[in-house]
Amino acid sequence: MKEEKTIVDISGLGQVGSTLIERISVLCGSLYHNNPKTIARSTLIEHIKNSDLSIDEKYVLISNIGKVTKEYNNQNKMLSIAVDHLKESSRPDEVDESWIVQFMDKARLISIEQTQIIWGKILAQECNNPNSVPKSLLFSLEQMDKEDANSFMDVCSCTVILSSSDDESACPIIRDFNEGNYWKTNLTFERILRLEALGLIKQDLGAFNTGFQVVLNSGSVVARYAKESFDFPAEQKNIPVDRVIYTRSGQALYQVIDAPTFEGFLESQCVPYWQSVNLKQESNRNQA
Repeated sequence: MKEEKTIVDISGLGQVGSTLIERISVLCGSLYHNNPKTIARSTLIEHIKNSDLSIDEKYVLISNIGKVTKEYNNQNKMLSIAVDHLKESSRPDEVDESWIVQFMDKARLISIEQTQIIWGKILAQECNNPNSVPKSLLFSLEQMDKEDANSFMDVCSCTVILSSSDDESACPIIRDFNEGNYWKTNLTFERILRLEALGLIKQDLGAFNTGFQVVLNSGSVVARYAKESFDFPAEQKNIPVDRVIYTRSGQALYQVIDAPTFEGFLESQCVPYWQSVNLKQESNRNQA
């Protein structure tokens, strides 16, 4: 019988990769190993086929083997992706046990390649920086459909990085909706509400609401988007970011998304907004 190989040979992994795989094996069962159960699968199927069981019984047993095999392969693919994104400083041994168990339980049902990439990167992110990915994100990802994923991608495409000397924050700049959609995206008010229901963002889109602010206290603040940048006045620490902000889950998911960028977004959408807010604040101070 030809021996069946798993996707990754643990002997070829670095220390952090081996630590991750061994920990998952202890908590969730043996993975990434040429174990007897895996090697014997084909033999078991043949045994069932040649048994005296009824056709229905054979069907149920063989079908279940296929289901388990598919779930096993789904988990292995995401683990392979995670291992590729681990840093040398990664600390998989510090990841919460219940987080790992929940991740693996949900990962077994993920079979779409692009979604597997996101899940694999999420696992790597949690290993690289333990406690950075809340469990709530795993539930959010489980509930997301294709439209939700596209909506979140659009939010990521409208996100700028605000940074000071020792602080940084990813902030969507999403303002008013014209003719139903926001700027060049497919974002609508309804889609924003859906992302809020998933726990990925908070919104402040009411007619009389003033929007959110981000405070960065150390040094001057710079906004960066793709190859563009904008320097705020040195004394400005409270940065308006308008109507949408990420939750902790949304921030964690943003970190693993490779979203396309829009040429001129910072110059045409963000800078005029910040300048108008500053002018309004200055006018209010003069009238006081």
